[in-house]
Parts: sequence; structure tokens; C-alpha cells
Amino acid sequence: MACPVCGGEAHTRVGEKDGHVVVACSGCGLRYVDPMPSEQEIADYYAKYWVNEKNIRNGPRKVERLKRILRPVLGRVGGEGRFLDIGCNTGFACEAARELGFEATGIDLSADAVAKAEEMYPRCRFVASDLQSFAGGGEVYDAVLCREVVEHLTEAHSFFEALGRVVRVGGVLHMTTPDAGHFGVPKDFVSWKEVIPPEHITFYDRKTLQRMLELYGFEIVNQKLLLKPSLRVTAMKRR
Repeated sequence: MACPVCGGEAHTRVGEKDGHVVVACSGCGLRYVDPMPSEQEIADYYAKYWVNEKNIRNGPRKVERLKRILRPVLGRVGGEGRFLDIGCNTGFACEAARELGFEATGIDLSADAVAKAEEMYPRCRFVASDLQSFAGGGEVYDAVLCREVVEHLTEAHSFFEALGRVVRVGGVLHMTTPDAGHFGVPKDFVSWKEVIPPEHITFYDRKTLQRMLELYGFEIVNQKLLLKPSLRVTAMKRR
């Protein structure tokens, strides 16, 4: 299949894991599963993915941790406004943003996760939806969080295009994903713990993530250098 980022047809085989072949694009360097898992395989996986009772029990602690993460991000847009969490799961980040003064909305593919979030945090709003469908409603936000989502995507451009629609011009996006270009990634790439198809199927590095964000109107304004292989970027919507 063509590269999900640059559309290039040329690639080299990186290895195989759990019956899935991983390749590297010869053009932009993106690593991805080829062919991508089927829709049914992904649906079967995520039907049981959201449940994490330990996280739910540790909810108050997670909300406090997310408040520390979000405070400098939300401060870039004046410390108040509308907040959206993409892939909200059971709503911890939404509650953190609400407690920091934002009107908070979360979306998630799992209706079960959304139902649990509504039960736990009734002062936030939750919607069971993918981002592309949600963006079609025309809602625009001052601050958007997208943590550990893009590595799950079979198709990138429609997602990033939708990101560009839900963040207002002058608004802020905070995104995290595993860093496939980090020095800590094993030379035998498929042995890396983040290569877990059909869960993680697209593996960004700094250049490929920046390429996608800039294409859809974002400018990276903060990018943390971390000892562990993780990308954490804050970007402003410029156009």
C-alpha cells in the first residue's frame, strides 16, 4: 500500500510481528504496517480495548496529573475557553480541563467508554464518534488534546485535516505519540514494545509528524526532548 503520509509507493521491509509486516517508506521514512489490518480485525480488537479498571480506580490521581500537563498548554490561549479531548476514553483529561476553567468535550470511538465517562464526570460533555465525523458538525475549539491516537490510524490525512477544522486559528493542539526515530528504539525495530499490531500500526518520528501538522495549518511551538521514545508536541493553528 502507499505510504499514509507522503503517498509514496516505494518502501523497504523492516520486519514482521504477530503476522503483520512492517515497512519503511523510502520517501519520508514513515514506518507502518502493510497491509493495514482489516476493519473487522480492528473492530474486534477495540471492542474490548477501552476497559481499564485500574485507571478508573486511580481517576482522581490521573486528573491531577493531567492538570499539571494541561496547565501550560491551556495557558497559551488565555486559560479559558472550549477544550476537546480526542480519544478521551473515560474522561480524565476532560475533567482536568474543566477544573482548570474550560468547557470540556471528549470524543471516543467506544460508546462504552463514553458512557463510563458520562457517569464519572457529568459536568463534561462526551460523544461517541470518530474525529472526522465529529468535525463535520462545525464545532471549533480553543484547545485540543490528542494523546496516543495517531499511531492507531489506518489513514492519516483525513484525520489531520479534521484536526485542522476543530482547532480555531490561534488555538492550540497538544499531541503525543511514540517516537519511532528516538535513539532508544531498538535496532531491531519490530522488537520495540510500541510495535503491537493491530493496536499500533503507524509509527511517526519528529519529521513525519511535523510534516503532517504543517500541511494542515499547524506550527510546532514546543517539542520536548525526552529520554524515553515519546513525541510530545504543542502546536498553534496558524491558518
